[in-house]
Amino acid sequence: MSDLDDGAGGPGGAGGRPPSGGTGTVVPDRGTRRVEAVLRAHPDVREAVLLPSLGDGPGETALVVPHGYAVGPELAAHVAAELGIAAIPATIALLPEIPRGPDGAPDAAAVRERLASWPAVYRFELPRTSAERRVAALWCRVLDRRWVGVHDDFIELGGDSRTAALLLAELRAEPGADVTMGDLFELATVARLAERFGPADG
Repeated sequence: MSDLDDGAGGPGGAGGRPPSGGTGTVVPDRGTRRVEAVLRAHPDVREAVLLPSLGDGPGETALVVPHGYAVGPELAAHVAAELGIAAIPATIALLPEIPRGPDGAPDAAAVRERLASWPAVYRFELPRTSAERRVAALWCRVLDRRWVGVHDDFIELGGDSRTAALLLAELRAEPGADVTMGDLFELATVARLAERFGPADG
C-alpha cells in the first residue's frame, strides 16, 4: 500500500478496543495488531504495543521498546510505507519497558502516568494551516520526502548544513517569512517555523 493510501481510517486510525473490565488493561483487536506487527518488524524495535486514546488527545498511542537507535519520525515513516499515512499512531513513545498489569496486558493507567513526564514522546500531525502546508511542502522538496508531520524535527529527518542552506533560501523567498539560519535549528519543526509566516489560519 502506498504511503498516501488511507486504508486505516484517519491518522492513528488502525483501531483498538477500550480498556477492559475497568482493570486499566488493554486488549488489542486485529486492526491494532497489524500496526504492532509492522513496528516490531523495524530492525531497531524489540517490542511494540498500540493502545487506544489515553484521554489526552485523539488517536492511538504506540509504546515502543527499542533495542537500537530509533526516533519517532523514522518509525512513523516505517508504518506509513507499509500501511499508509492514516495508520500512523497519533503518539509514539519510546520506553525502556511497557508497564503491564497483573494479567500481563498493558496497564493504561500506569502508561498515562509514565508519559505525563516522559521526554521521548513523538506526536504525529499532518499540516493544519496554510502556513504549515507551505513550510511542509518546502521541507519535502529539500529533504526529498513525500510528507512530513508538523512536529517532526529537521535534524531527525536528515537535515544538515547543506539542506539547511537550501531550505533557508526557499523559506526566505516565501511572502512574509522572517527566518534566519539560527531560527531553522532552534525552532526545528514545521509548526514552529510556520509561526514566522504570520497568524495561523485554516
